[in-house]
Amino acid sequence: MQLCTPVEKGQLYYEFAHNTRSVRPTIFHFQLRNLVWATTRHDVYLMSHMSVLHWSPLTSEKHEVIDLQGHVAPCVKHEGNFYEGFYRTHVSTLAVKNNLLVAGGFQGELICKFLDREGISYCSKSTHDDNGITNCLEIFEKPSGSVHFLASNNDCGLRDFDMEKFQMCNHFHFDWAVNHTSLSPDGKIIAVVGDNPDGVLVDASSGKVIHELSGHLDYSFASAWNPDGRTFATGNQDKTCRIWDARNLSKSVAVLGGNMGAIRSIRYTSD
Repeated sequence: MQLCTPVEKGQLYYEFAHNTRSVRPTIFHFQLRNLVWATTRHDVYLMSHMSVLHWSPLTSEKHEVIDLQGHVAPCVKHEGNFYEGFYRTHVSTLAVKNNLLVAGGFQGELICKFLDREGISYCSKSTHDDNGITNCLEIFEKPSGSVHFLASNNDCGLRDFDMEKFQMCNHFHFDWAVNHTSLSPDGKIIAVVGDNPDGVLVDASSGKVIHELSGHLDYSFASAWNPDGRTFATGNQDKTCRIWDARNLSKSVAVLGGNMGAIRSIRYTSD
């Protein structure tokens, strides 16, 4: 086992501003934490009970973006849309980026809303498998400018959806449940982790495995790429976050030990 890398204590990375009790995030699954997204300093999107809310730290105002308590159905006519919609969707994961909000459910539901448009644009089921919970969603932009998202599911599938055509354009299958994926800044490589101590890097176009990532002792639920595209991180239930260099994947370059428990969410700052 690789020993944890010593870290300096006492450094100031963030300065506390204020807190609020007017909005309370809701977690429906004890292992999944991607339910709060800040798209700007003044725009926060979160799951609260059966609603997707927008909250502004600037004005302290909140409003409902999607009500999932009742019936949710798409208002856009497009091939592949699930026009019947969904009832009482329990959201397991959320993603907000590029003016697109995507919510994933416990039964493989996908609900997509463009924030500058009225209503729901797209509803679909990524899988009909009984064990099809949506574990992670990643929104990204192709070089052509089209917006896509990756859906990671417990049915061992990773799917790429095109939000211009409202359809799935790629489906990669693994031998274990896919808990989290993250796309490299150049859009060519996907880091994939899940119910296996070893993660993998795969080609974003073909799904072909480029390299295995060995070192963790338990299942992983988080990953993130450095904006420089050279290093990335994985978070695991073994209470460590490992830093990897894509140029030499024989072993991780650093192991950061957690203070309390499993590492379930990782993000790099833009700088």
